[in-house]
Amino acid sequence: MFTVALICGGPSPERGISLNSARSVLDHLCSDSVHIQPFFVDQKCAFFAIPPEQLYSNTTADFDFRLREHYQALSEADLRVALSHCDIVLPLIHGTFGEDGVLAQKLEAWNIPFIGNSSSACAQAYHKDKAQAYLSKNKLPVLPYFVVEPSSLSSSDLDAFWQKHVNDKAILKPTAGGSSIDVYVMDSPEAVRDQAQILFSRHERLLVQPFYRATELSLTVLENGPGNLVALPPTSTEILHVGDNIFTYRAKYLPSYTTHNYTPAPLPVNTLQDIQDTACKIFRLFGLRDFARFDGWYDSQRGFICFDINPMSGLEESNFFFKQAACCGLNHSSVLSLILKNACARNHITLPQESSSTSITKQSLPVIFGGASTERQVSVMSGRNVWLKLQRSNLVHPYAVFLDRMQQVWHIPYALALHHTVEEIEADIENYRNRPQVLRDHLAGIASSLGTTYHSNEKLDPIPLEAFVQSLAQNETPMLFLGLHGGIGEDGSLQQTLDAHDVTYNGCGPQAAAICMDKALTRSILRDADIDGVISSPQYVWSAGKSGYSEPDWHAICTHTQHEGPFIIKPLRDGCSSGIVRIENPHDLAQYADFMAQKISSIPVDSFSGQPQPVDIDVHAKSLLIEPYVITDAVTVSDLKLHHSPNTGWLELTVVVLEQSGQYQALTPSITVSESAVLSVEEKFQGGTGINLTPPPKELLQAQDLERIRDLVCQCAKALGIRQYARLDIFYHRLDQCMQVIEANTLPALTPSTVLFQQALACEKPLQPRQFLEKLIQEAMVRTEKVV
Repeated sequence: MFTVALICGGPSPERGISLNSARSVLDHLCSDSVHIQPFFVDQKCAFFAIPPEQLYSNTTADFDFRLREHYQALSEADLRVALSHCDIVLPLIHGTFGEDGVLAQKLEAWNIPFIGNSSSACAQAYHKDKAQAYLSKNKLPVLPYFVVEPSSLSSSDLDAFWQKHVNDKAILKPTAGGSSIDVYVMDSPEAVRDQAQILFSRHERLLVQPFYRATELSLTVLENGPGNLVALPPTSTEILHVGDNIFTYRAKYLPSYTTHNYTPAPLPVNTLQDIQDTACKIFRLFGLRDFARFDGWYDSQRGFICFDINPMSGLEESNFFFKQAACCGLNHSSVLSLILKNACARNHITLPQESSSTSITKQSLPVIFGGASTERQVSVMSGRNVWLKLQRSNLVHPYAVFLDRMQQVWHIPYALALHHTVEEIEADIENYRNRPQVLRDHLAGIASSLGTTYHSNEKLDPIPLEAFVQSLAQNETPMLFLGLHGGIGEDGSLQQTLDAHDVTYNGCGPQAAAICMDKALTRSILRDADIDGVISSPQYVWSAGKSGYSEPDWHAICTHTQHEGPFIIKPLRDGCSSGIVRIENPHDLAQYADFMAQKISSIPVDSFSGQPQPVDIDVHAKSLLIEPYVITDAVTVSDLKLHHSPNTGWLELTVVVLEQSGQYQALTPSITVSESAVLSVEEKFQGGTGINLTPPPKELLQAQDLERIRDLVCQCAKALGIRQYARLDIFYHRLDQCMQVIEANTLPALTPSTVLFQQALACEKPLQPRQFLEKLIQEAMVRTEKVV
């Protein structure tokens, strides 16, 4: 078996993105003829050979502290032997140890073939001051820059630079670092000095450049054979929120509509070509190979001004790289295979032939995602991930179906499904439909250079949701895979429509969905079930939409719940993360009411205690649920160790439960670790953030506790009428062995790093993510006698 060694992790703050990239490569490069062997690098640069399924952990912190318990760190000699047994290495470490050339230098010294750039090219391109100086020396446009070191902080040279080159603001960033982390906008030399004092604890040297107002771009250059470079169409970024000055880490990687990205950038074709030509020139100038990403500005007078060279582009599933490749007819698997093929040819390595599966007949499977709910961005992530993971299925042929905010359904092309948000997809539908012929010809030319075909004749026409369901029934489409969250996806209304037209779907039926969507009704059903060991704290349902509430309402809430605070407030009927904050007093209650009355779509950061991120809310919510805030034991992970501080005995967990023919099975619970008062949508669903420990460490919960939890979860699922699968979020008391149900999610998220996949992999017979999805499809087919 041809084996690719995948190296991920590393010591830099971008290690979470490295894990996301590795997971994406595993999904799309692994095949019957290509085996992936991951090697994880911890924060101290120790190497561990890990099984591929470990890559489906949500974050590196999920298993950092377990590495030395379950895996043996490899010595230099053992690492060299292990890597030499693989055919080629793909280093996927972003930032320090990877993009700076240190890892490449190690592989070169051992004469081990690898994909990507040489150590010398990495060192020259990665260090921003060196790269800017080299670009300037070779007559390529750059912005003025000033290098800040501890010894130069008090120098007047910084003030002189500021006076000469800075109009009002400047960018401060590490000379050796990523493109988003520790990047700040500064408004004075004094501010630079203050922030530099903080950053010098993590970085040796910093770079100051004037804040530039122009079109921000990112594009990737591929090497397609010796000396044959192909620059993909650039992506431009528009900052949407007033006050946001830079393309931040959160905007780049987390599910929020703070920026709008356009691929290709909305520039004249001759300008696009000039930008691509400049990127290719930079690629050659630095002696890069295989592929690299370039970030910069477009100036109508000076052309493309490159401010950052990334020797290793991110490869997470919706990365700009894959969007740009998809615009030119390459899917994830084909572009990764192209890179592998080119690197193997350079190293004189023979690749095995892919086995043909043309004889397999597969049923078409629409995967629907999007919608108008506050969790629509998570739906985009879930549905896209299902659609992508099933690309290599031998069971079905998936296609992406987008539900817009007006309940219109669109069968969208590959490239549009890779967008970050519902709003981006909606906007790009119009861009795609109105794409001028000259741009279509330009993209077709790039596709031809890559040996593929640009599909320019795809029509995009909407169809109302009801008519779409009718068409599925008329065409005898075997199933609709639901990747929706909140709204009509989880309140039972869409399920009711599908049942009326005899269309098969995954998940619960309309009655159970409606019950679980209503958090008060869920608790009422469980209270009536009188399950021994399941307790329910009182809840208060409060009308939304009015402002000015304070003391009387607070008193009524405290009296009804027999609790003095703090409380959790959240929409009565919504997803599991939207609008949820902790309130501690009448002022907090009044402020939440004011936000609802103002109909703002997102609660600003730090509006409430323990709220470090914006919180999306449903401005149309009519009822809110208020219940006592459960104080849990403090569980943290640091220094490769688990730290537990007993407090009340309560722990927060999440458990996936499966149902088949009336029989229930709960999977291995996961303990959830939050950085703030309430688990954010990012911590729950976005790879690279949050911590889920599956199974919980034995020092927290013993085997009998896990068995007790699974039993109680199954009883609750049966009482709620759960069908096929669901996820229950719970509190469990370690000492009293009792449980509270927070909520039941009838269409649990299926994002790339979801806890559902982690629990499926922890089964006695582990299920890989694609296997789990195929299991859901087959079960749904059997239930309705539409067996594939």
